[in-house]
Amino acid sequence: MLEIVKLCERSSKIIKNVSETISSIILGLVVIILFVQVLLRYLFKASIAGSDTLAVYSIIWVAMLACNALIQEKNLIKVDFFDHLWPQSLKKIRKIMLDIIFLILLYILTIEGFKQAIDGLKITIPGLNPVPWFWAYLAIPIGAALMLCQYLSSIIIDIASTSNKGDLNK
Repeated sequence: MLEIVKLCERSSKIIKNVSETISSIILGLVVIILFVQVLLRYLFKASIAGSDTLAVYSIIWVAMLACNALIQEKNLIKVDFFDHLWPQSLKKIRKIMLDIIFLILLYILTIEGFKQAIDGLKITIPGLNPVPWFWAYLAIPIGAALMLCQYLSSIIIDIASTSNKGDLNK
């Protein structure tokens, strides 16, 4: 069990670091492209075709890639202001139910996202010819699959740490 936990922790950190690096690079490129776009527009009365469209879809990619880092760091936003009113047993049941719902949602998002992305191969993005919608749509299933991996890894680590605590109490 310990080897599986170590593998989950290592792979989770690698996925997070790669995602953060790619997100940072994309975000940096968006800043550069938009800065050049503004300079060209105001100084030379010209512009880069499709730069705004590229920026929008790049930001979507950044958000989808960066979300798995939030899961890995357990920094996802949650509503927990009633937690102090609930008994510990209800909190555990609620967490298990939310985990199951979230896993199902991410699975559906991944599968349906890939279907949508494949359908996007037939159509190009206006303003970014000849780039197909496939690349814009692909952000959703890739991001969801990475979040699913991080979430499964987090659940495995939580289960292992809970079982280890149980072993210590015996």
